[in-house]
Amino acid sequence: MLKLAIAVLIMLIGSALCSGTETALLSVSILKARQLAQSRNPRALALLAIRQRINRPIATIVILNNLFNIVGSIVIGRVEADEFGEALLGVF
Repeated sequence: MLKLAIAVLIMLIGSALCSGTETALLSVSILKARQLAQSRNPRALALLAIRQRINRPIATIVILNNLFNIVGSIVIGRVEADEFGEALLGVF
């Protein structure tokens, strides 16, 4: 039962981090990123660099999110089948 809870938590946390990162990156407009970068703050400069070439970071985040969801579902299904038997697999 503990393995099942850990697997579910890892999948949920990983997926939430990916979704939150995607939302955070897309919620900052390029104009706001330029304004922040004028302060020469290294973090603001990094944000501007990411926002100017957003396709690659977003693609990476979406791929990671899909991996968490797909592989997590497979692992959780396997752990559930070991714990409770395959009769409840479809329900779970």
